[in-house]
Amino acid sequence: MEKKNFSNVVKFSLIITVAAVLSACAKKPETLSDRAVAAMKQATSYMMDSVSFHGGFVWNYLPDFSRRWGEMEAKPSMIWMQAPSTPGVGEALINAYRTTGDEFFYDAAKKVAQAVMDAQYDCGGWNYCFDYEGEKALEQWYRTVGYSGWRLEEFQHYYGNATFDDSATTDAAKFLLHLYNEKHDADIKPALDKAINFLLESQYPIGGWPQRYPIMTDRPDDYTPYITINDDVLEQCIDLLTQCRQSLAREDLTEPINRAMHLIPKLQYKAPLAGWSDQYTPDDLMPAHARTYEPRAVSPRTTAGIVRTLMDYYRRTGDKSYIEGIPRAIDFIESKALTKEQIEKFGRPGRDPEAILVPTFVDPDTGKPLFVHREGSNVYNGRYYTNQDPANTIAHYSSAAWVNTKALRAEYEALPDEYDNGRARRPAFGEGGPRPIGEMAESVIAALDGRGRWLTPLRTISNPYKPGASTEPSHVKTYISTRVGDEYDTSPHENRGSELCISTAEFIRNMNILCSYINSTKPKEAATWTAASHPYILETLGDPAEIKVKGGKAFEFNGDDGLYIKGMPLAGLESFTVEAIIKPYSNGPREQRYMHMGSYDNERITMETRINPDSTWYADCFLRLSPFKSKTLIDPSKTHPADRWYNVTFTVGPEGIASYVDGVLECSDSIPYKPVIGSGITSLGVRQNKVGWYTGAIYKVRVSPGILKPGEFLKDQDKLNK
Repeated sequence: MEKKNFSNVVKFSLIITVAAVLSACAKKPETLSDRAVAAMKQATSYMMDSVSFHGGFVWNYLPDFSRRWGEMEAKPSMIWMQAPSTPGVGEALINAYRTTGDEFFYDAAKKVAQAVMDAQYDCGGWNYCFDYEGEKALEQWYRTVGYSGWRLEEFQHYYGNATFDDSATTDAAKFLLHLYNEKHDADIKPALDKAINFLLESQYPIGGWPQRYPIMTDRPDDYTPYITINDDVLEQCIDLLTQCRQSLAREDLTEPINRAMHLIPKLQYKAPLAGWSDQYTPDDLMPAHARTYEPRAVSPRTTAGIVRTLMDYYRRTGDKSYIEGIPRAIDFIESKALTKEQIEKFGRPGRDPEAILVPTFVDPDTGKPLFVHREGSNVYNGRYYTNQDPANTIAHYSSAAWVNTKALRAEYEALPDEYDNGRARRPAFGEGGPRPIGEMAESVIAALDGRGRWLTPLRTISNPYKPGASTEPSHVKTYISTRVGDEYDTSPHENRGSELCISTAEFIRNMNILCSYINSTKPKEAATWTAASHPYILETLGDPAEIKVKGGKAFEFNGDDGLYIKGMPLAGLESFTVEAIIKPYSNGPREQRYMHMGSYDNERITMETRINPDSTWYADCFLRLSPFKSKTLIDPSKTHPADRWYNVTFTVGPEGIASYVDGVLECSDSIPYKPVIGSGITSLGVRQNKVGWYTGAIYKVRVSPGILKPGEFLKDQDKLNK
């Protein structure tokens, strides 16, 4: 065999080819998929060329661009990180690129990424918004538009640091991670590394995160250093680190993830108020206040969400410590159900007949409900206060919530039967929806105007900033239950006019609908990975080699080589057949993983060899549905001579799993499979955590939907061994 060594990734190539080739007849009528791609390109061109500022976005724009808004009214030089804005547009473009393979969408996503990187602080995180005119200009906006938003207290003080609130930092970092995972672009890696380091540096030793970091506060009652649960801060940080661990093989992130997950049970308040707060003081882990309409409290509403989170952690890990406090938490929620008289005074009916109405806030010292009210007409003369009266509470932050504790308890009681089956697959966009995805795609295409805009009603608007408000305290009750005060209040509110707008949320939604339609029409054909002429490698480990063989080219791994490659062909498949044409070398270590598909440490398959001292080997095929449900197919008695080519096949489906060598069944098991392997990447030559290095060659890997019969398996090993 002629052998050619390479030292850099750019010298390698790996390509995913689809077995079915579409007809090249150019005169066929345009299909709906063709029109969907054309609409996506037209809309993307308009958004990037006419709407974005340096690749960044806010939420809504008037069609003439005379006004624009993020969460508050923005200047033309500003972009937003809060969803739906810059990172969300970038994610939609990644989806379009994955769906179509068209570099046009990848190039657009890179422009968005540049805006995200422009907005990144040196510390590694992001603020809600960014102003290309500079920090002084942003400070001035905070002193005027931001400060005048009566109910948006988070904009009334400029800190100059990053925030975890509303997923501003985690959404931006996730977008960079997802874009980096497409091609391992070196331009993106430094910003991504900074973001990961920011999460590690800002995490408290106990496991949580503050609302803002670095800690910058000049007020004794400032809430931004508190450990924050509100708006899923803790959960989003955990999710980001988990994605980084899975796709970047960052084993060092395991400990901070576990520390954060295990913090949640520790934060449960003592019985009988055995719930959770939205914020905690980091030194003693006691409930803390936030904005003036978020008093220090234990929250039944937050508790219901935490209960669901803990059940999910239990499903992921099987660790019962996550769910030990759930019965007490549900008891707490039920103990705070409002009376019929209180419900009538609250005046906001629920939709679920089995739900109970509970206060959002409960005083942790007295157990009494805290209902929030306000008086005055703007931030300059008004104030928020609490009492035990549920009538005439504020409208922008509900003082009570409907919770179905019966359903919550039933879900908890079903856990012992449920967790053993792993996590259920979430339906893809358009599955089980009110309209078929094809009809939705037709409507989206029809709604695109000639300029490439999806115009939609402007649902919220705001008063332009106006100086000169009086600071004399006011006891006016006119605005007690409205979303906006007088003309000096810049808070967004419902738009009762007929204006249309350019909406980033509408762009994101429609792009994803069209991608879902296109994906639904793609034939589920086999994907084949083999040596070819176009690079498709994300990262090279060590110094693998490309070798010539009778069948063409193969990749050779010498026990310290590996490839991370793009592609997760198992996603969404109800059943599949994975084949690998391999040549195990007799001089390799005993346990070797030559292929790993799926997540870094959870749902995955691995295909492995076991080398014996007598230069024989036997196969090991492994399926993991969750940390507590897995199955290994292995039989040490079924050995084969090393230094020859073989087809090792692994079939997985609802009826069970099976392994074959050269078409001969070796092992099987009845473990049922559900399509849970939907994320992650693929590694060749090593497991993704860089253990179990392979010594040998790989000629071809094929992933086919469905369970193939032995007669349908690849036969390449026959010609390679001649």
